[in-house]
Amino acid sequence: MKKKTITFVFIVLTFSILAMSVKSDNYGRTTVYVNIPYDTSFTLTVLGCTGSSITGPNEGGATPITGDISFNATTVPENNINAQSVGGAPTCTPEIQTGVTRPIFRYAPAGNTPLNFSLKFGTALPGWITISANGITYGSGCTSAGILSQTLDTTYKTVAYNINDANCYANITLQADVFAGATPGITSLGTLYTRSQRATQ
Repeated sequence: MKKKTITFVFIVLTFSILAMSVKSDNYGRTTVYVNIPYDTSFTLTVLGCTGSSITGPNEGGATPITGDISFNATTVPENNINAQSVGGAPTCTPEIQTGVTRPIFRYAPAGNTPLNFSLKFGTALPGWITISANGITYGSGCTSAGILSQTLDTTYKTVAYNINDANCYANITLQADVFAGATPGITSLGTLYTRSQRATQ
């Protein structure tokens, strides 16, 4: 009988100790993030403007940039008219492209993979103008990168390929040819889209 009583008391004491230990717990919390770069994100810089970080997943979500572009003809017809950035924002100063040393666009990948870049117009250009893209790569990591000369239309045309994320940039120039029959005044040519894609190696 004595033995049973001692066992009973021991069990009660054990439960009491456990209950007290649960009551005395305290909790702290912190939030943890992991930052994975978008594979095809990039920075688009218009001549004379600050760069814009581009992560839009489709044309509808395309990031608008501060600088618009114009081609200022002095006569008609006229060939090889250099692109010019247009001001209108505090971070954009109008400048005229002067070949690859002062290109109208610079593409710099921000992700973790080499990229291909292509351009297209959202709507068809008037019959009295053609616009072509060209340029040069710049940086120590451009061994397998390159530029393609293209006449632009409403289909994406690759203008730069295998541009590396940290050590290779694409400097893109745009030039226009204006033919007889051009409409006098200012004509909007609509939106020029840039698409980035992972380069296949």
